[in-house]
Amino acid sequence: MKKQTLSLLNQPKPEPDEPPLPVPPVRRGKKTIDKTEGEAGEGKAEPYRHAQMELFRTFTANAEDERDRLSNVIEFWDGVPRYSFTQKEMAKMRDEKGVLRPIDVEFRYGGKEFIAQIHAASVFDEETKSFVDYYPSANEELVEDALRKIALKQMQSFFEENPNLKPRSGVSFSMYELREELAAHGHSRSYHQILQSLAILSRSHLIISQMENGEKTAMMAANYLPALEMPFYMPLEKRPKDTTRDLWGAMFHPLVTRGIRAQTYRQYDYAALMELPTQLARWLLKQLHLKFTFASRFGNPFKICYSTIKRDSNLLNSSEERSNRYDVEMALMKLVEAKVLRDFDRQTVFDDVNKRKIVEVIYLLHPAAEFVDEVRQANTRQKLEKK
Repeated sequence: MKKQTLSLLNQPKPEPDEPPLPVPPVRRGKKTIDKTEGEAGEGKAEPYRHAQMELFRTFTANAEDERDRLSNVIEFWDGVPRYSFTQKEMAKMRDEKGVLRPIDVEFRYGGKEFIAQIHAASVFDEETKSFVDYYPSANEELVEDALRKIALKQMQSFFEENPNLKPRSGVSFSMYELREELAAHGHSRSYHQILQSLAILSRSHLIISQMENGEKTAMMAANYLPALEMPFYMPLEKRPKDTTRDLWGAMFHPLVTRGIRAQTYRQYDYAALMELPTQLARWLLKQLHLKFTFASRFGNPFKICYSTIKRDSNLLNSSEERSNRYDVEMALMKLVEAKVLRDFDRQTVFDDVNKRKIVEVIYLLHPAAEFVDEVRQANTRQKLEKK
């Protein structure tokens, strides 16, 4: 375990002007010990009590078991196609030295055009004894979603506002806790696999540029997890023998922090998301929670085009469009089975000249009663937070 930790997660030291992440309260069993006083360097718990995180973890639900199923989807951030390459695709794209070049992914959000440039992470492979490049993929997306879920627990997430630094947010977690969270929803991973995902998230660089008339007008650059730390706040002789329960710290992407600060997030059924079997179905569920805010039992359906799904998810990469359209319909069927959709209709648009050539498919998505209730609760929560 120690060897894997050193080889996978050995990170360069932070820049001198970037302080370490805030030290979390010590958790022993189910009891949290608030270390507001103590020796220098032990830190304070104030960032773990910030009002922004209290709002982030406060949901509108009819019962406690419903509340336990919830998490937050972040506007814009969860619309960026940042996890859209499979292991098989990456294997084809690497050169003979195992290198993946930065790649541009075009997408639209809120009627505006963007480019996400993804820089791969170089991770040491124990078997080949060499570094191999990885783009963040479905595995890393599940880990990020699980970290955001863990951040909803009391005293396990922080928000910092420092006059000399940009706002920061993040989560305190243990490897054991992260592994259990994934396994609880059918995504069991070994400790080594989780370590690799954390390494990829902390080393992959994402540059998001807004485009206007073919020119870049705004840009944000940061790693998926800009900081990843394992703060040894306890003396070595007092640490538990099982180091998988030691507390790690992860800093969320600036766009997540911005969403938390501006409250541009919506609650959604995280448990339902994690139970969906395909990445495309999970992407569609998040988009519905972000954009289908007017869902009602007898109102208008949600309209989405095949070309929009292909462009903005970047998950339909088969050379045969028939196969891609099949994947979309299978994902929509999974949403019907999960009681997100009641059903869906399709309108096929054919080429004006070649009447047999399909140029577009328009999907009309009818919400299930359960999804309508979830949307209403999310809308109620947003209204209450704005008061």
